[in-house]
Amino acid sequence: MSKSHTLGNKIDALLSFSIAHFVFAIVLFVIDDAITIRGWASLYCYYALIAWALIADGWFMIRMWMGMIKGWLPLAPLIAVSQPRLPRPFRPFVAIWWLLHAILIAWFIIMFLHRLENTGWLHIALMFLSDWATSYLSFIFFLLTFTAFSGNLDVVLRFWKRRAVWSLVFSIVMLTIEFCYSFE
Repeated sequence: MSKSHTLGNKIDALLSFSIAHFVFAIVLFVIDDAITIRGWASLYCYYALIAWALIADGWFMIRMWMGMIKGWLPLAPLIAVSQPRLPRPFRPFVAIWWLLHAILIAWFIIMFLHRLENTGWLHIALMFLSDWATSYLSFIFFLLTFTAFSGNLDVVLRFWKRRAVWSLVFSIVMLTIEFCYSFE
């Protein structure tokens, strides 16, 4: 492996690591905000969601720290494959949990960009680039969604190697959603 490839993996790991911490904070904030709006009648739901967030995201954050310290490269596929296998009935819930992380960060970017002044093509380019960069760096959540069902390292690595293309598709979809949202 060349030094530039290793440096690229290290930079990618560091940026993914930073995005993961950011998303973890957003997840806790959204859970807290959503439950407190309903009042304390949903207190048990609040505690259950916080417990699940701490268990699932706590595992994830520990694996991210371990991977960074031990120098696992590429970081995201190795963490995704190491995800514990739950019994089949629980796998869809785990997959939805990780997919919600990706959706949450996309929503955050959309809301941030809608607060910026619309300056025509520059605004469109900024939206596209931010969508692409965000999906590229948070691709680990898509991998975790997939590995909730299957932990096949070969398939995960194939998806990982094509993450730029998947992020491009995601960006086009997000840009379309953003345009539909802006015409309301």
